[in-house]
Amino acid sequence: MGNYDFPALPPGDYQVKSAAAGFADWTGNLTLRVGWQAITNPQMQTATTQTTIVVPDVTPVINTDNGSLSDVKEAIRIESLPVQNRNFLNILNVLAFTI
Repeated sequence: MGNYDFPALPPGDYQVKSAAAGFADWTGNLTLRVGWQAITNPQMQTATTQTTIVVPDVTPVINTDNGSLSDVKEAIRIESLPVQNRNFLNILNVLAFTI
């Protein structure tokens, strides 16, 4: 919204684009002539949202054959855990489903 003045813009044909968060982009054509005042009123429509979720093909954690639950931890993930004394029993405290 607003009035804009571009006195140094040479005469000619222009393409005007408007964009605002939550609205669809608007594009219009504008012709400038010497001594003319050009006016354009963009009609901004509310934007539609589109979300794309990409799920990589991974082996499921749940075994559907017998109901067991398992997961493999890479060495780098285990080494970077905040565990005191590097005692392997302390690692069991931070893993889910361990008693």
